[in-house]
Amino acid sequence: MSVSLDGKSRSVRQMFDRIAGHYDSMNRLMTGGMDLAWRWQVIEHLADYAPRQVADLACGTGDMILMLSRYLPSVREIVGIDLSEGMLAVAAERIRRATYAVPVVTLSAENCQELSLATQSVDAVTCTLGIRNFSDPLQGLREMHRILRPGGPLAILELSEPRPGLLRQGYNIYAKRLIPWLGQLCAHDRSAYSYLPASITAMPQREEMTALIRRAGFREVQYKEMPLGICVLYTAEA
Repeated sequence: MSVSLDGKSRSVRQMFDRIAGHYDSMNRLMTGGMDLAWRWQVIEHLADYAPRQVADLACGTGDMILMLSRYLPSVREIVGIDLSEGMLAVAAERIRRATYAVPVVTLSAENCQELSLATQSVDAVTCTLGIRNFSDPLQGLREMHRILRPGGPLAILELSEPRPGLLRQGYNIYAKRLIPWLGQLCAHDRSAYSYLPASITAMPQREEMTALIRRAGFREVQYKEMPLGICVLYTAEA
Protein backbone atom coordinates (compact mmCIF):
# COMPACT_ATOMS: atom_id res chain seq x y z
CA MET A 1 0.00 0.00 0.00
CA SER A 2 1.22 3.49 -0.89
CA VAL A 3 1.30 5.63 2.24
CA SER A 4 0.64 9.36 1.94
CA LEU A 5 3.12 11.25 4.13
CA ASP A 6 3.81 14.87 4.98
CA GLY A 7 7.21 16.05 6.20
CA LYS A 8 6.73 15.25 9.89
CA SER A 9 5.17 11.87 9.19
CA ARG A 10 8.06 10.93 6.92
CA SER A 11 10.61 11.93 9.56
CA VAL A 12 8.70 10.04 12.27
CA ARG A 13 8.56 6.90 10.16
CA GLN A 14 12.29 7.03 9.47
CA MET A 15 13.06 7.59 13.15
CA PHE A 16 10.97 4.67 14.37
CA ASP A 17 12.35 2.41 11.65
CA ARG A 18 15.81 3.21 13.07
CA ILE A 19 15.00 2.51 16.71
CA ALA A 20 12.50 -0.36 16.30
CA GLY A 21 14.91 -2.97 17.63
CA HIS A 22 15.56 -0.97 20.82
CA TYR A 23 12.10 0.49 21.33
CA ASP A 24 10.72 -1.95 23.90
CA SER A 25 13.83 -2.08 26.07
CA MET A 26 14.12 1.72 26.04
CA ASN A 27 10.45 2.10 27.04
CA ARG A 28 10.94 -0.21 30.01
CA LEU A 29 14.15 1.56 31.00
CA MET A 30 12.81 5.12 30.68
CA THR A 31 9.56 4.42 32.56
CA GLY A 32 10.83 1.84 35.04
CA GLY A 33 8.26 -0.57 33.59
CA MET A 34 5.39 1.82 34.33
CA ASP A 35 4.36 1.85 30.65
CA LEU A 36 2.88 -1.64 31.07
CA ALA A 37 0.88 -0.51 34.11
CA TRP A 38 -0.37 2.47 32.12
CA ARG A 39 -1.55 0.18 29.33
CA TRP A 40 -3.38 -1.94 31.88
CA GLN A 41 -5.58 1.10 32.54
CA VAL A 42 -6.68 0.89 28.89
CA ILE A 43 -7.63 -2.77 29.33
CA GLU A 44 -9.66 -1.99 32.45
CA HIS A 45 -11.49 0.82 30.68
CA LEU A 46 -12.40 -1.30 27.65
CA ALA A 47 -13.50 -4.34 29.64
CA ASP A 48 -16.99 -2.97 30.35
CA TYR A 49 -17.59 -2.45 26.61
CA ALA A 50 -16.57 -6.04 25.67
CA PRO A 51 -15.40 -5.04 22.17
CA ARG A 52 -14.96 -7.73 19.52
CA GLN A 53 -13.15 -5.72 16.85
CA VAL A 54 -10.45 -3.28 17.95
CA ALA A 55 -8.27 -0.90 15.96
CA ASP A 56 -4.96 -0.16 17.67
CA LEU A 57 -3.50 2.95 16.05
CA ALA A 58 0.20 3.77 16.22
CA CYS A 59 0.49 0.18 17.42
CA GLY A 60 4.29 0.18 17.34
CA THR A 61 5.86 -3.10 18.40
CA GLY A 62 2.55 -4.59 19.53
CA ASP A 63 2.44 -4.09 23.30
CA MET A 64 -1.23 -3.11 23.26
CA ILE A 65 -2.15 -5.80 20.74
CA LEU A 66 -0.65 -8.48 22.97
CA MET A 67 -2.33 -7.12 26.09
CA LEU A 68 -5.70 -6.94 24.33
CA SER A 69 -5.20 -10.51 23.16
CA ARG A 70 -4.27 -11.85 26.57
CA TYR A 71 -6.50 -9.92 28.93
CA LEU A 72 -9.65 -8.93 27.02
CA PRO A 73 -11.48 -12.19 26.19
CA SER A 74 -14.21 -10.48 24.16
CA VAL A 75 -11.74 -9.46 21.43
CA ARG A 76 -11.91 -11.53 18.25
CA GLU A 77 -10.11 -9.30 15.77
CA ILE A 78 -7.44 -6.60 16.06
CA VAL A 79 -6.19 -4.27 13.35
CA GLY A 80 -2.81 -2.78 14.19
CA ILE A 81 -1.81 0.29 12.20
CA ASP A 82 1.51 2.12 12.25
CA LEU A 83 3.60 4.27 9.91
CA SER A 84 6.78 2.32 10.60
CA GLU A 85 7.32 -0.98 8.84
CA GLY A 86 10.26 -1.59 11.17
CA MET A 87 8.02 -1.38 14.22
CA LEU A 88 5.39 -3.59 12.55
CA ALA A 89 8.03 -6.22 11.79
CA VAL A 90 8.90 -6.39 15.49
CA ALA A 91 5.18 -6.59 16.33
CA ALA A 92 4.64 -9.45 13.87
CA GLU A 93 7.49 -11.44 15.40
CA ARG A 94 6.23 -10.87 18.95
CA ILE A 95 2.74 -11.99 17.95
CA ARG A 96 4.16 -15.08 16.25
CA ARG A 97 6.06 -16.00 19.40
CA ALA A 98 3.17 -15.43 21.82
CA THR A 99 2.61 -18.41 24.12
CA TYR A 100 -1.13 -17.71 24.55
CA ALA A 101 -4.04 -17.58 22.13
CA VAL A 102 -4.05 -14.52 19.91
CA PRO A 103 -7.15 -13.47 17.94
CA VAL A 104 -7.05 -12.59 14.26
CA VAL A 105 -4.51 -9.77 13.91
CA THR A 106 -3.97 -7.67 10.80
CA LEU A 107 -0.97 -5.35 10.70
CA SER A 108 -0.96 -2.49 8.22
CA ALA A 109 1.56 0.25 7.41
CA GLU A 110 -0.64 3.33 7.08
CA ASN A 111 -0.90 6.97 7.99
CA CYS A 112 -3.31 7.06 10.94
CA GLN A 113 -4.68 10.33 9.58
CA GLU A 114 -5.87 8.59 6.38
CA LEU A 115 -7.13 5.18 7.46
CA SER A 116 -8.23 2.54 4.98
CA LEU A 117 -10.73 1.09 7.48
CA ALA A 118 -14.40 1.46 6.60
CA THR A 119 -16.64 3.92 8.41
CA GLN A 120 -18.17 2.50 11.63
CA SER A 121 -16.24 -0.75 11.21
CA VAL A 122 -14.73 -1.31 14.69
CA ASP A 123 -16.05 -1.57 18.25
CA ALA A 124 -13.14 0.20 19.98
CA VAL A 125 -10.09 2.29 19.14
CA THR A 126 -6.87 2.46 21.14
CA CYS A 127 -3.84 4.66 20.63
CA THR A 128 -1.05 4.36 23.18
CA LEU A 129 1.95 6.68 23.30
CA GLY A 130 1.49 7.61 19.67
CA ILE A 131 -0.84 10.51 18.93
CA ARG A 132 1.82 13.11 19.72
CA ASN A 133 3.64 11.79 16.63
CA PHE A 134 0.72 12.70 14.34
CA SER A 135 1.36 15.76 12.20
CA ASP A 136 -2.34 16.67 12.62
CA PRO A 137 -3.78 15.17 15.84
CA LEU A 138 -7.25 16.59 15.17
CA GLN A 139 -7.43 14.87 11.79
CA GLY A 140 -6.26 11.64 13.42
CA LEU A 141 -9.01 11.96 16.03
CA ARG A 142 -11.59 12.57 13.32
CA GLU A 143 -10.49 9.36 11.63
CA MET A 144 -10.81 7.50 14.93
CA HIS A 145 -14.34 8.83 15.28
CA ARG A 146 -15.18 7.86 11.69
CA ILE A 147 -14.17 4.20 12.04
CA LEU A 148 -15.84 3.70 15.43
CA ARG A 149 -19.36 2.34 15.66
CA PRO A 150 -21.78 4.65 17.51
CA GLY A 151 -21.16 4.47 21.25
CA GLY A 152 -17.83 2.73 20.78
CA PRO A 153 -15.02 3.60 23.22
CA LEU A 154 -11.86 5.51 22.49
CA ALA A 155 -8.83 5.10 24.76
CA ILE A 156 -5.77 7.28 24.18
CA LEU A 157 -2.74 6.96 26.42
CA GLU A 158 -0.20 9.72 26.03
CA LEU A 159 2.86 11.05 27.81
CA SER A 160 2.59 14.43 29.50
CA GLU A 161 4.57 16.92 31.50
CA PRO A 162 3.91 17.06 35.25
CA ARG A 163 2.05 20.09 36.50
CA PRO A 164 4.26 23.09 37.42
CA GLY A 165 6.28 22.67 40.60
CA LEU A 166 9.25 20.72 41.92
CA LEU A 167 8.18 17.57 40.09
CA ARG A 168 8.16 19.46 36.79
CA GLN A 169 11.68 20.71 37.47
CA GLY A 170 12.93 17.20 38.11
CA TYR A 171 11.11 15.94 35.04
CA ASN A 172 12.77 18.58 32.86
CA ILE A 173 16.22 17.46 33.94
CA TYR A 174 15.34 13.80 33.37
CA ALA A 175 13.53 14.26 30.05
CA LYS A 176 15.81 16.80 28.41
CA ARG A 177 19.18 15.62 29.67
CA LEU A 178 19.10 12.04 30.87
CA ILE A 179 16.75 10.51 28.28
CA PRO A 180 18.79 11.71 25.25
CA TRP A 181 21.91 10.38 26.97
CA LEU A 182 20.23 7.01 27.54
CA GLY A 183 19.08 7.02 23.93
CA GLN A 184 22.65 7.47 22.75
CA LEU A 185 24.00 4.86 25.18
CA CYS A 186 21.39 2.13 24.65
CA ALA A 187 19.85 2.78 21.23
CA HIS A 188 22.74 4.69 19.61
CA ASP A 189 20.31 7.42 18.58
CA ARG A 190 20.42 10.63 20.58
CA SER A 191 18.25 12.55 18.13
CA ALA A 192 15.28 10.15 18.49
CA TYR A 193 15.32 10.51 22.25
CA SER A 194 15.76 14.26 22.07
CA TYR A 195 12.63 14.32 19.91
CA LEU A 196 10.69 12.49 22.64
CA PRO A 197 10.55 15.28 25.28
CA ALA A 198 10.10 17.91 22.57
CA SER A 199 7.09 16.03 21.17
CA ILE A 200 5.53 15.79 24.64
CA THR A 201 5.89 19.55 25.18
CA ALA A 202 4.34 20.32 21.79
CA MET A 203 1.28 18.07 22.31
CA PRO A 204 -1.98 19.43 23.81
CA GLN A 205 -2.37 18.03 27.32
CA ARG A 206 -5.20 17.45 29.81
CA GLU A 207 -7.96 20.06 29.29
CA GLU A 208 -6.57 21.15 25.92
CA MET A 209 -6.50 17.55 24.73
CA THR A 210 -10.03 16.80 25.92
CA ALA A 211 -11.22 19.90 24.02
CA LEU A 212 -9.51 18.57 20.88
CA ILE A 213 -11.19 15.18 21.30
CA ARG A 214 -14.58 16.88 21.60
CA ARG A 215 -13.89 18.88 18.43
CA ALA A 216 -13.43 15.58 16.61
CA GLY A 217 -17.00 14.62 17.50
CA PHE A 218 -16.57 12.51 20.62
CA ARG A 219 -18.74 12.69 23.75
CA GLU A 220 -18.25 11.62 27.37
CA VAL A 221 -14.66 12.85 27.16
CA GLN A 222 -12.61 12.44 30.32
CA TYR A 223 -9.00 12.16 31.38
CA LYS A 224 -7.16 10.41 34.18
CA GLU A 225 -3.61 11.24 35.21
CA MET A 226 -1.21 8.43 35.97
CA PRO A 227 1.07 8.69 39.06
CA LEU A 228 3.59 11.57 38.85
CA GLY A 229 1.53 13.18 36.09
CA ILE A 230 3.84 11.95 33.33
CA CYS A 231 1.13 10.06 31.46
CA VAL A 232 -2.59 10.64 30.92
CA LEU A 233 -5.40 8.32 29.83
CA TYR A 234 -8.05 10.05 27.71
CA THR A 235 -11.36 8.24 27.22
CA ALA A 236 -14.43 9.03 25.16
CA GLU A 237 -17.30 7.53 23.17
CA ALA A 238 -18.20 7.97 19.51
